[in-house]
Amino acid sequence: MKKIVGWTGRYLLPLFLLLGAFYGSRRLIASRPEAVRQQAQDRVVPVEVVAPFQTNHTIQIEAMGQVVPASRVEVRFQVGGLVVETHEDFEVGGRIPAGTVLAKLERDDYEAALVEAESTYAERSLAEALERQRQAIAKEELRQEGADLAEGPGRDIAMRIPQVEAARRSRAAAAAGVERARRDLDRTAVRLPFDAVVLRKAIDEGSVLGPNAMIGEVAAVNRFHVEAVVPPQSLAWLPELDRDGRFAERPDVDVGMAKGPDTAWRSGYLSRLVGDMRGSMARLLIVVENPLDATEAPLLLDSHVKLRIPGKEIRDVWAIPRRAFRDDGSVLLATAENTLAIVEPEVVWKSRDMVYVSDGLTSDDRVITTTLAAAVPDMAIEVVDDDHAEVEEDYADR
Repeated sequence: MKKIVGWTGRYLLPLFLLLGAFYGSRRLIASRPEAVRQQAQDRVVPVEVVAPFQTNHTIQIEAMGQVVPASRVEVRFQVGGLVVETHEDFEVGGRIPAGTVLAKLERDDYEAALVEAESTYAERSLAEALERQRQAIAKEELRQEGADLAEGPGRDIAMRIPQVEAARRSRAAAAAGVERARRDLDRTAVRLPFDAVVLRKAIDEGSVLGPNAMIGEVAAVNRFHVEAVVPPQSLAWLPELDRDGRFAERPDVDVGMAKGPDTAWRSGYLSRLVGDMRGSMARLLIVVENPLDATEAPLLLDSHVKLRIPGKEIRDVWAIPRRAFRDDGSVLLATAENTLAIVEPEVVWKSRDMVYVSDGLTSDDRVITTTLAAAVPDMAIEVVDDDHAEVEEDYADR
């Protein structure tokens, strides 16, 4: 009996447990709810659209530039000496009117040199006058004696022609010495030939200078230049150049200086193409007259400015917002069936806000302005904001 009970507990009980588990799992599977199969629906992408409009547009090239002097001069004394006086505005940033004495040297030695040169001139003028008198006497004596001298050195000497010429030359040299002494005396004072702003000062009163010593550097303030850098392809939209690299027409250029959070604008004009490149960019020269006179926007040397340069007019082009133009050069359209189409229009010009194309769009097109991560032709879309009528009013002036 013990063997039967042991055999049953050892073999039959696990078998009954397995059969019970199998029966329970079958019951659970049979009682589960049946899943209802549904057909998947395509995802519809919401988009915003605008309409292109046809227009004529004057190209405006936006660039950055640096203000540089139109005339920049190192100021030097042509003579040497002790600096005894400098102008009160002769300091960095000072404005000096034309003709103003910038600095003076001690004059005593140069005044003495002028007096000595004038004395030498007086002596040699007298010597020439005496020699001409001797020549007149010699000619009279030869006439009275009836001498008939043959042409040659002997006759010239007898008539004192070489002596008079030597005296004349000596007097002329003395006259040149007087003029030189006067110039040296005048050069003890340095005057500016134009209205200027001081860029650098290199002397003070009491400095001892040699001839041709630099005392400072100034820039003319009647005009400044702005050197602008633009892509070389932009040159095709600017006025024609003459043989000297100057623009045949000189359109007005807006020059903008930062004024706090705003920009203060003033006017210049396009002058010429600079004959070299900065990196891979072409350089243009813009002229600004009286750059420091404007209290609202004085133009400061070495400052960086914004430029708006007008170019040629493009006609009968289609305009769309810049945000609708994709990096690969394509534009997305919403079709009448509310599906997506991709076109690549012929681009004429891109501004900061707009793209102008010559072909590939019509006024009936609906241009998608929404940024789509993945754009696939014929994908389903839904137009949720249609600016089809307002886009021309919003962008026509840009």
